[in-house]
This record gives sequence, C-alpha cells and structure tokens, in this order.
Amino acid sequence: MYKYRYFTVILYVTIFIGSYHLFQIQLSNPIIEDHGRLLPVKMKAIKSSNDEEKLRKVILDANKNNDPISIGGMQHSQGGQTLYPNGILLDMKSYNKILELDQEKKLITVQSGTTWADIQSYINPYGLALKVSQSQNIFTVGGSLSVNVHGRDIAYTSLIESVESFRLLNAEGNILHVSRQENPELFKLVIGGYGLFGIILDVTLQLTDDELYQIRTTSLAYDEYSAYFKTNVLQDEAVKCI
Repeated sequence: MYKYRYFTVILYVTIFIGSYHLFQIQLSNPIIEDHGRLLPVKMKAIKSSNDEEKLRKVILDANKNNDPISIGGMQHSQGGQTLYPNGILLDMKSYNKILELDQEKKLITVQSGTTWADIQSYINPYGLALKVSQSQNIFTVGGSLSVNVHGRDIAYTSLIESVESFRLLNAEGNILHVSRQENPELFKLVIGGYGLFGIILDVTLQLTDDELYQIRTTSLAYDEYSAYFKTNVLQDEAVKCI
C-alpha cells in the first residue's frame, strides 16, 4: 500500500511538472487565431495596454528586437491575415475610451478599441447616430477603419466618408495627426491598410441625426427598376435606404 501511494505521488508530481512546463511554453509562444479559425499562428507574445505611452514603448522595443507587430481588435478579419508568425500581437480591446462628443458639430472622438455598440449606446440619448454602420456593431473602430468597411446607406458608402481625422502611431514611435488636410497621403493609405502603416490611436467620426425609418415596399417588373429607383429614391430627399 505504501509503495502504491509513493508511486501515485511521483506520478502526480511528474504530470504536474510536465503540464506546467507545457503551459509555460504555450504562454511564451501562444498560438493565436481569428474568429474564423482558418489560420492558427504561433506568436512570440501578446501585449495590451490602455495607455498611449505604453503602446509607444511596445513599438520601440519591437524595433530594437526586430519583432514584427500584428494589431488585433475583435479579430474578425477573414483568414487571420493580420497575424504575423513569431510576431507580437498588440491587443487593442482595452484601449477603448470615448474621449469627446461635440453635439453641435456632431463629432465624436474615441479610442480605436472602442466598439460601435459602445458608441451607439453613448450617443443615443443625444439623438445622434452613426453615419456609416456595418450589419453588426461588435467590431472595434480601429479594426473597421483598417479594412475600410462599407455601410448600408447609399448616401454614405464606405467608412472613410464619415472619418474626420485620426492619430497614428507609426513604426518609428512617432504620433501623427492624419486627416484630409494633414498628412493626406496617409489618410487614404491607413484606412483600408490592415495595420501596415501603424497603430490607429483615436478617431474623430462624423455623426448624424438619429431617425426613425418607416419601411415601404413596391412591387414592379425588373425592367422598371432602374427608372423607378432614380425617380423615387435617388431624387427624393425624404427617402433613405438601409
């Protein structure tokens, strides 16, 4: 009986040490995948911060060690193509403060880890709404800008149309103000750039009035559609498409 207990203890300790060692290996070299789970990638580390200077330090340290940076929000990009093997995943979800709302100008400034749901909840009591919305509101603002998502309203097609400006932390650790007037070349490159040009820190977005829509449908022949759409939709300011 004594020998059996001794063997059990040794076996337990061996399994524990082996499991702990495996856990440390996985912790130091985590395998990451997006929500599609199509392309698991082994990364060097995962880092996250809600402090601008700490994010800047991550970039500067990565430069010293020649570590590539991958930027992640909700990680819904198809195929996981933003993940770089043996790189550092910078998780931006905790960088999610709503910084300022200008009701008169209908502008809101948010950190890039903020979700669209966060913004909608915040601006709804003020009678304001997003100009461009995806079909889901679970994504981060930075992630949506990085792929330049499209909206569902024919008046405002892609997200870039509702972006006033943003701040960019580039690969050298410099923070740049980017708009259509300031660093305009980066404005079109970063929006839709999949994080290749730096980290989007905070974004100022144009808002619009919140409206209650009434759905109206019409049945017509397919060859009548173009003329009907031009006359009764495009030329009628009271009609909105969702």
